[in-house]
This record gives sequence, C-alpha cells and structure tokens, in this order.
Amino acid sequence: MANYFLKCDISGIQLFIFNVPSKGAAQALKSRSVYVQMIAVECMKKLKDFFGKGNTTELYNGGGNFYLKIITDKSDTDIQKFIEENIYKDKVGQDIFAYVSFVKDNGEKTGELLNSVNLEVSKAKIQRPLSFDLLDAKPIKVDEVEIKSVKGINGQVPNGDFEWIANQSDGDNKLAALKLDVDNLGELFMERTEADYKKLSNALKDFFDGKLLQLIEDLRMQQNIYVVFSGGDDCFLIGSWNKIFELTINLRHKFSDFQRDLKTKIVSLPKNEITFSAGIIVFQ
Repeated sequence: MANYFLKCDISGIQLFIFNVPSKGAAQALKSRSVYVQMIAVECMKKLKDFFGKGNTTELYNGGGNFYLKIITDKSDTDIQKFIEENIYKDKVGQDIFAYVSFVKDNGEKTGELLNSVNLEVSKAKIQRPLSFDLLDAKPIKVDEVEIKSVKGINGQVPNGDFEWIANQSDGDNKLAALKLDVDNLGELFMERTEADYKKLSNALKDFFDGKLLQLIEDLRMQQNIYVVFSGGDDCFLIGSWNKIFELTINLRHKFSDFQRDLKTKIVSLPKNEITFSAGIIVFQ
C-alpha cells in the first residue's frame, strides 16, 4: 500500500461563468455556476469510487479545486491511466478543464505536499497538449437549472432579474458587484497538521456558506443580493449597489470575529490578523 496526495484544479472558471449575453444573464450565470460545481462533484465521486471506500480523506474542497489524501495499492501508472480515461476523456478542447495531479506521500508535512502537488498541476497546465488549446475550445451546452432548487448560499437569488434588482437600490438604479477572497491562503495552510488543515478548511467553507447566508438574511437583503458563487475561500456577489456596500462592511466585521474565534480553535495559526481582499464595481 502507498500514500498519495492529489489535487483537482478546475481551470477557466471565471471566463466560463461570465461568458454570457446580457439578456437572461441572471439565469445563465447561475446555470454556469452550478455546472462548475457539478464538475467538481463528478470528479470527486469518480476518484473516491476508483480508490475505494475509506481510502480517501478530503482535506479541502472549494473555489474550483480540492485535495485528497489517498492510501491505495494501485500504481502510479494505474492512477494516471484512470485520470486520462475517466476524467480527461471527451473533455479535450473544452473551455473549462479539470486538471488532476498527484504525488507520493512519504510522510512529508502537509505544507510540503501542497507545494509539490501544486507544482505538478502547474506543470500539467504548461504542458497542456495542443488539442487542449483554447483556440480549439468547444462551446459547452449548459442546461438551465431551476434556481430555487439550488441549496445553501449558492441558491441565494432574488425573485427578479438584474434590472429588477437594480430598481431596489436607493438613489440611482444601479448594480454593484463584489469579489473577495481570503488573503495569503497558502500561508494559512502551511505547516499545519492534517487535523488542523481539515478544521481550517471546514471553517472557511462554513463561513462562505452558512454564515454568509445567515448575514444576508439577518440584514434582510434576500431580494437585493444575487450570489453568483460562494465557497472555499471566496465569493462573487451582484446586487443593489447600496446594499452591496452595506453587506461588505458587515461582512468585514463578521469575518474579523470569525478569524479571532478560529485562532482559539487552531492555536497553530499565525498571530497576525487573517484578512480578505475585496473589490467592488458599480454599473448599470
């Protein structure tokens, strides 16, 4: 039996999600966001089925990538063959692509394994075969989803379209978009134990899902905020311009409390404050 550390990295997410016409954008954005989530779910299921029940440990899953620790009697060749035939097959030339790379786990620290597998993913992207080139990208048909069937934070959408949401604003009828992610995430995960790694991953997932959704509800902004995507360590929201600013301020305070509490649970985290960076644009 051998131990492995694996990463799946879905490339081209933002370009794929936002490549939609303005007409019907609210429906199209959500459909594409859900499509990306399903790619990750499908890849995860295939890998867990391949390695067998109880042989994989999920360390992080969000933001279009996930990490697995694996114990298996399968060879490097067997694993690579499975990836190429079951994950890469029929995806050649698509404008969104799931790269899967792995390294042997010989007992190194989690931070060292992260560096190694991230390097392998970077190599895979650089060495992408010509047939994968974006010049040959095939448009993907994305079926519309029933938005109200989406659970959790990614199901948070107002009842109207973007024009309707803009009309809910105070003053000018404009929209604002908010994109934010946690700063120096790689450093946060470095030199952590596997147990702390999972605690940190689960805590961030909960913040950008349950806690963010609860904040929107507490501020009574359900009809003002459209969640394009949220998970892992980042989110992208569109909403009534004044509500986006108000939400961002409250989110900053909420995150400050969250990171202070997190440090009491994971004492190995750095002493300096954990922060996020955010950008906002206002548009019609």
